[in-house]
Amino acid sequence: MTIDARRWETSPRAPHKAAPEVVLGEAAYETMWFLGSLPACRRLPAESVPFVRPFYDFEFEAYVSDGVSGLDLPAGHAWGEHLGAGRPQALTIPTPEHGPPIEVDREVAVAAAKVVAELLSGDATLRLPDKDNPGQSKVRPLTPADIGLTSSHRVMNAELGNALGSHSNEIRIDTPERWQGLERPVMIAIHPLSSVTDPTAFDLETGRLCVMASRHQAAFVLLTRDHIGDTLRNYVPSAGQAPGRPDVVGRGHDAHLKFWEQLETAGAISAL
Repeated sequence: MTIDARRWETSPRAPHKAAPEVVLGEAAYETMWFLGSLPACRRLPAESVPFVRPFYDFEFEAYVSDGVSGLDLPAGHAWGEHLGAGRPQALTIPTPEHGPPIEVDREVAVAAAKVVAELLSGDATLRLPDKDNPGQSKVRPLTPADIGLTSSHRVMNAELGNALGSHSNEIRIDTPERWQGLERPVMIAIHPLSSVTDPTAFDLETGRLCVMASRHQAAFVLLTRDHIGDTLRNYVPSAGQAPGRPDVVGRGHDAHLKFWEQLETAGAISAL
């Protein structure tokens, strides 16, 4: 059952908030807590950190050095430059004139299966930090179990499983909420706005894209319809939050746009 929580938005002890958030907001407990930030991310390739950092309110670096982590593809491969360097790679397919399919996009699911098949059939090798010497790479072949897939909707994840066929038994497919805290050497994600040209607060919530873009240890592939840049640049956020509350929609829009523009600047967006 879903309950409208707007009536409690300005309450200092709102019942819909997480308990740690309420406790940390109590003035009486301020001197009891030490709040800090982690200085380095141990999961992401060094080259991926700049793309993910805008989602956070604090600065951090990568634990591993440049060039240690990545996915090496055969020479001349169209995605080899960015994946080999540990940077995200976005792949797009055309958006129909009448707009993209809502929630279940079979063409995108087929495209994801195509990417998986290509990665697994092309002698791809992983470079991951050596546990005994994190400054050095440990190289091994890519396997299906090294790959994870994610999209925002369960029905789309089911379609991804159908498209993968036999590989669906070896590759984890789930929502970003259930990927939280997990990782894989290679992650393939369906952009949260791929099926959306008129974003809502749910679509622009920063957590989903942040989780999607930060689960990989070596390579990240983002699949989407090709309208994302135009949709984000044409969108005008409206401040619908209660007085005194954070502008979640505006912040989400800004984070989404920064992430996409970084991909554009890096030349990391290609048509599939």
